[in-house]
Amino acid sequence: MYKKNVIILGGNTPNNISWIENMKRVYKKNYKVSTLFFDHWKDNTKIDFEKESEKLRALCKEQQDYIIIAKSAGSILAAQEIKNKRIHPKLLIVMGFPLKFALKNHINIKDLFNDIRKVCKILIIQQKFDPQGNSKTICDLLNENITIQIINGNKHVYANFDSIKKQVDDFIETNYL
Repeated sequence: MYKKNVIILGGNTPNNISWIENMKRVYKKNYKVSTLFFDHWKDNTKIDFEKESEKLRALCKEQQDYIIIAKSAGSILAAQEIKNKRIHPKLLIVMGFPLKFALKNHINIKDLFNDIRKVCKILIIQQKFDPQGNSKTICDLLNENITIQIINGNKHVYANFDSIKKQVDDFIETNYL
């Protein structure tokens, strides 16, 4: 049976190491999974977008017809590379839209995502009261051509892997052409 290629990226903080490991465990049942571990997790500093973008491009070159699932800051990394036409995923799935992180780091995340939705279908899974940006703010910020699934919650963790996977699977099945 053919398995679709999925690349999983975490967020800015080192607690994403266990998140990625859990994601891989859950998704490898149905997908061929690759992961990208960020170097800055070793010393708990801020993500180095330039360094990690090189690693992401190398990982994407090894894949064909791939999907990116990214949490938080990882979604900014992927979106920047898509906008710069350096990577070409079939779909981008975001868990925890990092509005607060983007504003703090002077990243125009609204334009970034509204621009790339023209070349890549996007699903954002956002907790209703995520401290990085509540779902209403995110819905108001983004273009109506970006699919946003609102789930219950008030953390930026996204650890309800099995229930989220059902939404991800549905989006992939509907939009993977």
